[in-house]
Amino acid sequence: MIRMKKMNPAGCEREQDIARAVRSGLWSAELREHAAGCEACAEAMAVAAFLQSGEDPAATVPEPGLMWWRLELRARREKRARALRPLVIAERAAAVLFGSACVAVLVWLSSVSPSLSLTAGIAGAVLAVSAGSAILLASSRK
Repeated sequence: MIRMKKMNPAGCEREQDIARAVRSGLWSAELREHAAGCEACAEAMAVAAFLQSGEDPAATVPEPGLMWWRLELRARREKRARALRPLVIAERAAAVLFGSACVAVLVWLSSVSPSLSLTAGIAGAVLAVSAGSAILLASSRK
């Protein structure tokens, strides 16, 4: 059987002592030991330490206008990426088809004339490097 801890709605009678110790910085060993074992006092200690630090909890929240602008910018980017997806697929398919056509032409030329094979191979290599560079340049602009 699971035993539930009884909750004290008023907290602990030592919470005020804990808050005073946090403000003054003077801790007794007995009070420190109690704070380590008492959940209510540990929470009171954390809250008092936060309030003592002087941090503004609202300082971590960005301005609403800035958040709105970022969300709109993100939505525009996602919309643009969705719109460009078919074009990217078509561009990649065209690159694959072009490469396949180059290989087919090289194979055909080598079967027609062995002397053209070397020339066609060099021309194909130059064409492949040029096409690869053009595709890389086009994809880096996005």
